[in-house]
Amino acid sequence: MANDKWAQRTTVDYVHGWNELLPTGPAWPRDPDTVLQSVVTGLAQIWGEEVEQSAALLLVTESYPRTTNVLLPDWEAAFGLPDQCLPIPSDVAARQQTLVARMTFLGAQSRQFFIAQAALYGQTVSIREYSPYQCGISGVGDTTAIEPDGLGSYRWGLMRPEMRFVWTITPTALTASWNGADIYCIMNRWKPAHTQVVFDYSALQEMQFSRPWNSGYVAVL
Repeated sequence: MANDKWAQRTTVDYVHGWNELLPTGPAWPRDPDTVLQSVVTGLAQIWGEEVEQSAALLLVTESYPRTTNVLLPDWEAAFGLPDQCLPIPSDVAARQQTLVARMTFLGAQSRQFFIAQAALYGQTVSIREYSPYQCGISGVGDTTAIEPDGLGSYRWGLMRPEMRFVWTITPTALTASWNGADIYCIMNRWKPAHTQVVFDYSALQEMQFSRPWNSGYVAVL
């Protein structure tokens, strides 16, 4: 029923319940000092303490990803964690947060989505999309002079062996919240399947040190 809810039972509850199931008569005494009741109490302690405590742990704590501890590795395995694109969290709380983020993740294909994801992992990036050649719209010859953003580069390109949409991710800063996530790995996983991503690190003028990423690329700080 809608109003039913789980309640944790105690040893006393189990003793009472088992006595209700026992036959009545001189051979089945209810006196706590008898051998029969000592057996009933001993068995009831197993269910009222160990079993009920384990059940309470599973139902109240381990069934909820924000609080799970014992079953955390099982939750992570079910949702593809640890992720090869992300650093492995060093404590349980961080692992729980990563798990919840994976479970509640909603993807998108807008530039703002990818910019926001990069910021989540501590990187400030800009994204520039290129359009394919379109008859009646695109020009023939040198089109760098008509580039609207003034960067002097082509708005479109012919890619071999087939036409693919291309967009460039330019990291401009790594913030204090940078956690070593492999942004190259992440972006190539989430990008639309028909697109090609180019990474341009030229905006980062000063390199203090580098760190190898899972994809084989280098993080610049």
